[in-house]
Amino acid sequence: MALAVFIVFYLISILIHVHSLALLSPNNTISIWDGYLCDLIEPSIPGLYRNTARPFAVVALWSICFGLLFLWRKLITVLRPNFGWYQIIWHGLGLFSIFLMLLLPFGNHDRIIFFSGMSGIFSVLFVCLDLAKNRCYEQLWAGILFLIALTSNNLLYLLDFWVDLLPMIQKFTLLSFVVWYLLLDKLTAK
Repeated sequence: MALAVFIVFYLISILIHVHSLALLSPNNTISIWDGYLCDLIEPSIPGLYRNTARPFAVVALWSICFGLLFLWRKLITVLRPNFGWYQIIWHGLGLFSIFLMLLLPFGNHDRIIFFSGMSGIFSVLFVCLDLAKNRCYEQLWAGILFLIALTSNNLLYLLDFWVDLLPMIQKFTLLSFVVWYLLLDKLTAK
């Protein structure tokens, strides 16, 4: 359900954002480069007073974060019924990453992205190790793909390298996340 809400509100925010940009420049057309989530949650669009897509983007972000919180809670009991220090590490890092993402609309973008991204990368890495130990290969391969996309996204952002490609890489990261999320949800539903 959270994933469906995320997708609907994310698409609505993209359409509103593109429409707002078209008001600024009539020659502007919808592009695959539009819809960078960080732009969508900004309070204003350069040249306009308000970003009317922001409320929809914030709902999209928060819905996926809350959905992930519930999934994260179920996942730890599925992968390791005997809760130990290893689970505390990846579970804690994941919760920290999700909590920071909930704060993204309130400012400090660069710091939030750095700390959330780093804790998210390590959390996903540890979850992938647990998936391998539990022989959940379908989820493992999707997790590895997501880990590669997430790491690439964060490295390019932090190194300020190929920043123009970030909107496209973010879409690939989101797509790989959605696939992994669905497969993890399938695993926890058993």
